[in-house]
Amino acid sequence: MHRLIRSLVHKKRFRRWLIRLWLFPLLLMTLSLSLGVGVVEATDGMRGNRCVVREDEYIEHDFYFYCWSLVVRGTIEGDLVGVASEVTITQDAVVTGDIWVLGGQLQIRGAVGDDVRFVGADLDIETPSTFANPRTDITTLAISAEISSDVTIPGDLLMIGYQALVFGNVGGNIDFQGQSLYLQGRVNGDVNAIVGDARQEISIRTIPLLPYSIRLRDYGLYIDETGFIAGDLHYEAAQAANIPRGVIGGTTRYTQILSAQDITRVQEPRTFINIFRNYVIESLKDIIPLTVVGLLALQFFSHTFAEAARRIRRAPPSVVSWGLMLSILFFPIALGLILVSLILVFLITIITLGSMTLLISVTLLIFNLLFIFGFGFVLLYLSRAIACYLLGVVIVNRVRFYLARRNHDPDDPPIYLPPIASEKRWMLLILGTFIYGAIVNAPLPAPVPLLIYGIEFLAVCSGLGAVFMLIRDAWYQYEMRHGLAPRRSFNLDPDIIEDRDTPLGMDNLPEGFTGFDS
Repeated sequence: MHRLIRSLVHKKRFRRWLIRLWLFPLLLMTLSLSLGVGVVEATDGMRGNRCVVREDEYIEHDFYFYCWSLVVRGTIEGDLVGVASEVTITQDAVVTGDIWVLGGQLQIRGAVGDDVRFVGADLDIETPSTFANPRTDITTLAISAEISSDVTIPGDLLMIGYQALVFGNVGGNIDFQGQSLYLQGRVNGDVNAIVGDARQEISIRTIPLLPYSIRLRDYGLYIDETGFIAGDLHYEAAQAANIPRGVIGGTTRYTQILSAQDITRVQEPRTFINIFRNYVIESLKDIIPLTVVGLLALQFFSHTFAEAARRIRRAPPSVVSWGLMLSILFFPIALGLILVSLILVFLITIITLGSMTLLISVTLLIFNLLFIFGFGFVLLYLSRAIACYLLGVVIVNRVRFYLARRNHDPDDPPIYLPPIASEKRWMLLILGTFIYGAIVNAPLPAPVPLLIYGIEFLAVCSGLGAVFMLIRDAWYQYEMRHGLAPRRSFNLDPDIIEDRDTPLGMDNLPEGFTGFDS
């Protein structure tokens, strides 16, 4: 999980992709439509099984829909926003604004005025589609996206999915992350792509569960002799693509992706060196930050840090359960804090304007950022550093016990291992981080990656749960110290005490007997 977040954050083009996609407003719109919130009139939108905007209809504002299938033949002077299994914009249709669609398939054959944002299975932009805005962008998260020949996308094409088939022209750049990228048209900008391994055989050609005819292409990057990239080409793949001469106007930069499966099929020393180098780099990316965080925690909170590791060792099921629950609850809690903050800022803005509004807005912003980034720091770094320290403790104690047992006489007292001195705990941490980094980045084939994700999941949840349990216990102690905890009374009914049975052997003692030590 942390590697996925780190890879997305450090890729500039995918930060731009996420900003342009705007999934959050689209999800809010979907939720409001599904709950029936803000239902519009017939002139503003449409709900039902089969929805049709007829040829003679002229809608002078944004059009919202929630249908099984939608066919647009008329004119919409605004945005087209909604959810449907199938959306078809016919040749005679005109949409002057943006297109926001969440659904199965989107087919565009008409005139579109602005950007297209689609999340679903299949996007088809077919002839004779036209785009009025010279900076129209296509942003999609889908299985397949196809741009037919004689179609020109004025702006950029940004896609995450399985395949992108570009038979037409793109006036801007192409940013793609998936398995297959086919280029047969002209691209006036740059092409940045991450594609699959062309040496692997595709297992299926069609997806039988989908009602749409999607034919999956082979993995890799393919540029036809009729295609042309006016800018630069930068692509990442398991092996270099076979690119025809003269189809790249700028420079070509290839970055090899070394998959975990390649280590078992190494045939050349150079490939082995590249894989091993990549393995060492990825391991150090985990070892260095975890070691730094752990050393700082041991320096300033040595007892608390060690106690968190002991909590994991004493009650692992409880600790992991608390960590899992907190990980699940974090996202709705963070979203709720942001929404509450926005509502408060809105209300304060209505009541008063001036320095008070700015002060409260900045305070709420700082509080939200501290909560989100603080929890993220504990989740991604501190929790795993605690788990690494525990790993080092367990390994060292096992070795110490093994060495002590080798020279132990059965007639001697039981083996006692004194605790490791606090000034030597940093060695346990470094040992644990090195072993952890070496394991979770091991370049081994399946099913080892699944086991690695399981190890990372347990490390994060256990460390997070231990931190929560320490905070909880500290709060309980604070309540008891300041008298905030409710006092509990255990007074028993005197009749119950008198009626209780006398233990055996105590019915014939002399009167006034209180004990043998009296």
